[in-house]
Amino acid sequence: MHAVPAAGYEWGNSLITFFSGVTSSKRDRLGEAIRSLQV
Repeated sequence: MHAVPAAGYEWGNSLITFFSGVTSSKRDRLGEAIRSLQV
């Protein structure tokens, strides 16, 4: 786990945060679709 440099970890974390913000609305719709399929 410690093989990843701190800088790389920070970069990956910010990237995840960025994509989370971009796809938040899409993820909400996806969640609704999944819930409707599970019913």
